[in-house]
Amino acid sequence: MKVALVHEYLTNFAGSEQVLLALHELFPEAPIYTAIYDSSKCPQFKNADIRTSFLQKWPLAKKKYHYYIPLLPLAVEGYDLSEYDLVISDSHIATKGVITKPDTIHICYCHTPIRYAWSPEVDPRASSSWLRRLASHYLRIWDVLAARRVDHWVANSTYIAERIKKFYRAEATVIYPPVDVTAFPFEEDVPVEDYYVLFGRLIDYKRPDLVVEAFNQLGKKLVILGRGPMLEQLQKMAKPNIEFITDYLPYDKIAKLFSKAAAMIFPVEEDFGIAMVDMLACGRPVIAYNVGGAQDIIKPGVTGQFFDRQTPEAIRKAVADFDPMRYDRKTIRAEAMTFDRQIFKDKMMAYIKKVTKERVN
Repeated sequence: MKVALVHEYLTNFAGSEQVLLALHELFPEAPIYTAIYDSSKCPQFKNADIRTSFLQKWPLAKKKYHYYIPLLPLAVEGYDLSEYDLVISDSHIATKGVITKPDTIHICYCHTPIRYAWSPEVDPRASSSWLRRLASHYLRIWDVLAARRVDHWVANSTYIAERIKKFYRAEATVIYPPVDVTAFPFEEDVPVEDYYVLFGRLIDYKRPDLVVEAFNQLGKKLVILGRGPMLEQLQKMAKPNIEFITDYLPYDKIAKLFSKAAAMIFPVEEDFGIAMVDMLACGRPVIAYNVGGAQDIIKPGVTGQFFDRQTPEAIRKAVADFDPMRYDRKTIRAEAMTFDRQIFKDKMMAYIKKVTKERVN
């Protein structure tokens, strides 16, 4: 079968790009169609056959790619995929809308229905002006029509499968995204220290401000690893018990930081939440908001615990009631291995073989 992979844009390497890389490893000869490609930010794909859209040559496309999101539907509909038997779209915005021949099998690995279009209460970035709200309105209309072009849906979590069913009226198979669990060095006998970690991009919808407020009141040590537009605001809010690490850290140094921590705080309603699995890979638990992908990852009393309200008070109470010594490192690491990269590749290939065999029969 001739295979093509389709991705929104390759302008940084995050969770969806990890999925694309795993798919590329399964189909190394398959070209990758993407709207914008910045080779300096995604060197993992230096040997891939990358085919970009007309947006690639537009002003500041690599740095200000978010400005061109309203044009993504036009870009993905412009790809000529007529020569392929199988197209796999890796989508969180628009790649589900590629146009294929009637006899081409289109599998969409969906990270989320467009979050700021369908769930502005979670991600309000598209609701900040009347022009953005208008763009979201038309994006929703296009998105529903584009979803009809998908033959088979794969969701990255149970939460996303439910949203696909709600917004697109389609059933999805859940295959968790790949996590490089074995890249994190694991030591069984590491003393637990009295500090907590917050890990991820510091932007509004991830609610790092709630964690800072909670730890300002608790007085316990919090280490924040990450950067983003809220960094300066959070640094001004934070009391001396809160430390910021903004440098890039390799896996071994992240593992050293995580493995000694009491727990990770995860305050966001996330589609999946790879950061939580990173923490579990280091043998330490997570205190998470009880919504979204966290429900697929965290087992209360085994790999962490939940809090039910997205408030500083709920986080403060969860930390105050938390006993870091009740958790077993080996058990947590074993749970993390269920999300390992090879597990994803095996399940994804089995699914592809299943649906292509059904089409042939």
